[in-house]
Amino acid sequence: MLPDIVSNYSYRTGEIVKVHVAKLKESQHANCNQIAEGVKQHYFADTHFHVSDFFTKNTKGIEQSIQGLPFTCFTKRLFAFSHVLLEIMLDRKLLKEQQQVCDTFYSMLQQVDLAVLEQFLIENTKAKHPGKAAEHFSTFCRRRFIYEYLENDVVSEMLNRINQRIGNPPFSASDYIHFNTLIHEIDEELYSQKFPKFLPEK
Repeated sequence: MLPDIVSNYSYRTGEIVKVHVAKLKESQHANCNQIAEGVKQHYFADTHFHVSDFFTKNTKGIEQSIQGLPFTCFTKRLFAFSHVLLEIMLDRKLLKEQQQVCDTFYSMLQQVDLAVLEQFLIENTKAKHPGKAAEHFSTFCRRRFIYEYLENDVVSEMLNRINQRIGNPPFSASDYIHFNTLIHEIDEELYSQKFPKFLPEK
C-alpha cells in the first residue's frame, strides 16, 4: 500500500516520491527492512493480480459497459480508467461483504512508527521532505477514506478527478447520471463473483 500512498502524496504536493522495488536498500534498521518486505509483497501481489483472468475479464467488462452508455467524458485511456474503477469497486465489495478485513487493514497500518517510515523514505527515495510524506501516510490512516467508497457520490467525484488526471474532460451532468448506472452494473456483476486466489502457491 505504501507505494500508492506516496504516489498520492506526489500528486497532491508536486514533489515526486517513488518507491522502486528494484532499488530497495538493506538497512541497518530492522524495522525499515520490514517495510521493504511489505513493499515487495505489494508489488508481487500487484503483478499477479494484473495478469489474472479475473482482472482481464472485469476490466474488459467495465470498458464494454462504458462504451454501452452515452458518456462524453472518455476520449482516451479507457483501459487505465477501467483498471482504477475495478480496484475501487472491489474495495467497495469487500466493505459490503467483509468489512472486518478493512478494519484490520487500517489497524495494521496504524501500527507503523512514523519515525521508522521517515527513515525508510530517506534511505529508499529522493524525497526532499520525508517527514511530510510520512505525515501524509498518517493522514491516510486517520481519514480511513476507503469506507467512503460505499457512497456513490464520493466514488463519482473521485473518478471524475482521476479521469481528468489521465487527460479526459470532466464529467458533465449527464455523465454523472450515467456513472451511477455504471456503478450499479458493476456492483451487480461483482456481487456474483468470488475473489480468486491469484497468487502462486508457496
